[in-house]
Amino acid sequence: DVRAAAERGRGERALRRAAAGALVRAAARIPYTDRTWPRVLAAAAPVLDPPARAWLTRLVASGPPDPKGDDARATLAAAEAFVRSGAPAIRAPPRRPSSLVRRRKLVDGATATSGGPVASRDVLAALGRGADAEALRDEGLRRAVVAGLARALGLRAGDEERAAALGAWLAARGVVRGREKAFLAASGLDAADTARLADDLALERALLLRAAEAVPDGPSALEGLALGARLAGRWAEVARRIVPARRGARTLQEASPWGRSAERSHPPTSRSTRRSRGSRTGSG
Repeated sequence: DVRAAAERGRGERALRRAAAGALVRAAARIPYTDRTWPRVLAAAAPVLDPPARAWLTRLVASGPPDPKGDDARATLAAAEAFVRSGAPAIRAPPRRPSSLVRRRKLVDGATATSGGPVASRDVLAALGRGADAEALRDEGLRRAVVAGLARALGLRAGDEERAAALGAWLAARGVVRGREKAFLAASGLDAADTARLADDLALERALLLRAAEAVPDGPSALEGLALGARLAGRWAEVARRIVPARRGARTLQEASPWGRSAERSHPPTSRSTRRSRGSRTGSG
């Protein structure tokens, strides 16, 4: 408010630059909870000339600037106009709890099994002792980080994208239709956890589709295919299965810039020409 008053004074040429700066500094020396206009005027009075003090006094009496109040009133007016317009409400994305809350819920949760509930901490301990613990951890972190980066870049997933991503994951796990809820419960996922998983899967997919532009000089889809195949050992496997028809030699069709095969590299002989040749041969 004080800064806005100083700027107005400069704009109306009621305050010189030095006086405007002195007013702001005087207000800054007063704790925020004790900062009132009478106290600000009293603190700035020694460094202000009579015309400046008179102008500030009139300004405060008539209503000083209130930028925060103006913003709040404008926000309320816009919200009221939106409600009156009858436009459909905008659905906010699912609220994501903090990492501390997520870890606490993960450790304190339980998973329903046919033999009764099993504490999540016991499942985590058993997983941590497994030979594939490091691979499972890295895979989970990799996917969570990708989704987090997508979220940090401002990407958002809609209801359809989340449902499609979750459905694709369930299908890949071989879950038949009608057994989704049972599978999710057996995986230790309640409704909130499932919603967050669907959002992560959708955001991961969204970022991968935009990989080339997500980072400077980003990777193309072909680079992703090649890297994935090499890391999985598929590149060498597929390369061994590809046996060229003729080893060490290029076909004439490949060598020809016009794409013609060896048989069509010269114009065909017409029937009339063959007949004339045959008649000449017979007459001889």
